[in-house]
Amino acid sequence: SFCHDVSFQFDGVQSNTQGANANYIPILKEANSHYWGFSACSVDGQRFSKGDATVPHTLQSVSKPVTYALGLAREGMEFVEEWIGMEPAGRPFNTQDLDPTTHRPFNASINSGAIMAAGVYASGFDPQKPWRDIVETVQQTWYELCGQEDLSVGFSQETFDSERATAFLNFAIAYNIKGRKGTPRNVDLYKMLDVYLGCCSIEITTEALAVAAATLANGGVCPITGQQVLDAAIVRHVLSETLMCGTYDQAGAFCVNVGLPAKSGVSGALLVIVPNVFGYATFSPRLNANGNSVRGIALSQSLVASYRIHSFEPLTSGISGHKIDPRQNGWRAEQRNFDGNPRLQARLATKSALWKAGIPVH
Repeated sequence: SFCHDVSFQFDGVQSNTQGANANYIPILKEANSHYWGFSACSVDGQRFSKGDATVPHTLQSVSKPVTYALGLAREGMEFVEEWIGMEPAGRPFNTQDLDPTTHRPFNASINSGAIMAAGVYASGFDPQKPWRDIVETVQQTWYELCGQEDLSVGFSQETFDSERATAFLNFAIAYNIKGRKGTPRNVDLYKMLDVYLGCCSIEITTEALAVAAATLANGGVCPITGQQVLDAAIVRHVLSETLMCGTYDQAGAFCVNVGLPAKSGVSGALLVIVPNVFGYATFSPRLNANGNSVRGIALSQSLVASYRIHSFEPLTSGISGHKIDPRQNGWRAEQRNFDGNPRLQARLATKSALWKAGIPVH
């Protein structure tokens, strides 16, 4: 079954202890690096979790697609495009570089673009409205994305205070934006930054995050409540952006090797969407040099090696070999074909050994 197979792969990745916690935010540096959780939710509401899936953690950059989506929903594409680009940056997530021609951030998945997205969203409210009230509207959207489950979404004031006290580079990014491009409707720079940091400090569990991923996979309709949380056209736009840009300057490799819209965060969270099928989330604080969860990336590569979920996977021919198509109720038929094919069995045995050793496989 899917649950048994994913459990096997989850356990194989657990031995991978490469990477380290984010060290520039004190509360993240002190987090338990041994946490390892996984949760999946299908577009019809079937759910499965493994490991530390109920441990709360902050969204950090996983918040960015939703802030961007809310800006698009509130202000429209034309307005947002004036302030934020849609091109891969090819730079670290905390780069101060802006587009040399337009002076816009390259995209909404790097810090400069996410800070600007927070400004776009905040600029539509009364200037006297406190930043915390604005963040609460974003938090409410996450609550709806996650199926309105009790205690599924919170806010970590401790994380916000820790981040704001050490946000020197983000302040530099915000001042650079203000000086070269300006801010939407001249929104206050400090409010813009506080909304951004506040969205990063929204707290969630991996189980709840998987439901949010399934809502995005389902065109914005939550599979638990049936609520249309985000417009389908906005979801398509945001998922296209996250496919190209969502895993920082590892996005190109992730797109090739995994081929799914995804957004990572320096808390160790990873949100992954398999459009029209299911969504999943992982949590492991150990990060690679690009700021992505080592185990989350490894498990994603492992799942794509087993299932026909890569966006460009051939479903009826080509090199899929033993892979299972989760769109069809074909597990048993696929398994029979696999059991009768020693070559495919040997290939899987080799890949399993590589997964356990923490070596990427394609």
